[in-house]
Amino acid sequence: MTTTTQFKVLEQNHPRVDAYEKVTGRAAYASDVYLPGMLACKLLPSERNHARIVSIDTGAAAALPGVRAVVTGTDFPDVRFGSGALRDRYVMPREVVNFVGEPIAAVAADDEATAQEAIELIKVEYEDIPSVVNPLAAMADGAASVHPDLESYEGYGFTLGHNVSTLLDADRGDVEQAFRDADVVVEDVYRSQGINQGFLEPMACVADVEPSGRLVIYASTQGPYQIRAGLAAVLEMPVSRIRIVPMELGGGFGAKLRLAFEAFPALLAMRTGRPVKLVNTREEVFTMNGPRLPVTNYARSGVMNDGPIVAREPYTIFVEPRTRVPIIHVRDAADAIVKLAAAPADRIQTVVYLLAGTTPTPTAQQLADAIRARLPDANLTFQPDPAIQSIHNARRALASIDDTNARHEWHWRPTYDLERIVD
Repeated sequence: MTTTTQFKVLEQNHPRVDAYEKVTGRAAYASDVYLPGMLACKLLPSERNHARIVSIDTGAAAALPGVRAVVTGTDFPDVRFGSGALRDRYVMPREVVNFVGEPIAAVAADDEATAQEAIELIKVEYEDIPSVVNPLAAMADGAASVHPDLESYEGYGFTLGHNVSTLLDADRGDVEQAFRDADVVVEDVYRSQGINQGFLEPMACVADVEPSGRLVIYASTQGPYQIRAGLAAVLEMPVSRIRIVPMELGGGFGAKLRLAFEAFPALLAMRTGRPVKLVNTREEVFTMNGPRLPVTNYARSGVMNDGPIVAREPYTIFVEPRTRVPIIHVRDAADAIVKLAAAPADRIQTVVYLLAGTTPTPTAQQLADAIRARLPDANLTFQPDPAIQSIHNARRALASIDDTNARHEWHWRPTYDLERIVD
């Protein structure tokens, strides 16, 4: 006799908690925040893809009526930060720019028109440096180093030196034996293009300093705690002195997870004692917000004639143009692939390269697509439907979750009613 569990929450229709505010136009986004005495912020983007900053003259901009403050990289603490273990990036460049559009100065003025006029008065002298824009070229021994002093950076021990930011690898089972046992081995190289997430709401934030000295940021963000931690690092402030107020989000898809430009209005608010608002232009969205990266994948799969996948080996090269790829997401991507593949033997290697001269973040989807792309081409005696094959391998994954070592190694967490989901 089969019984069906009745749930009060799961499998029931529920109105979204924010539905009414959104459909009535009452939802407040970061750009909707207006505070008394608020100033407008504008950014000066780099015009070079990789260059040394010889000089920045902000005198004319600072003297323009209505301008309240101008900051450059040297106004911030001399502190590097990063989204992964390697701390390799200044929040605003002090000596070297690494991509076109990288902010090198910020202005706070009484209105946007005045702030933009001040930006156009800033004079910058550059000295070009050879660019590294291709990860395969970055692998070469003679390639220009994006960070010649990489060994002095915090977190250097996680790198392999030169232009290799991070190598992530993980093995499970006897990979080579599994490939020898496979009836068919399919392998190829797959490349994907860069993609912007295309969220409707440009990134925006308002920075304010309370009378107590606490910094308050009204932000369009997916990761308020990451923003707070990043601000605390680059401004050298205690985390307890920073409050992040996440506003309604008009799309993000991973691009609004970490510190982007929030430090600029924050420092300007601290300098002026007045609230400062910054809203990205659409051009800045394309250059500052971290689109999906171009990726090169080498993928090899061992398959039995009746369909089961017994071995997989993806080797993935991600570029890290602004050195702000979230490394943990790369591991999560590998983690998800292994669990969904349910192959008895897996070897995953992900290499993240430092580049200069283009713009960034990776996703698991590119790796997943590469792994399964050629399986229909395998000359199998049984050609399963891709969906059926995925379910077949998911069932095998369910049977393996009692393996304590695998659960520990791959951070496996059984979720709600897995067998029911597979069915």
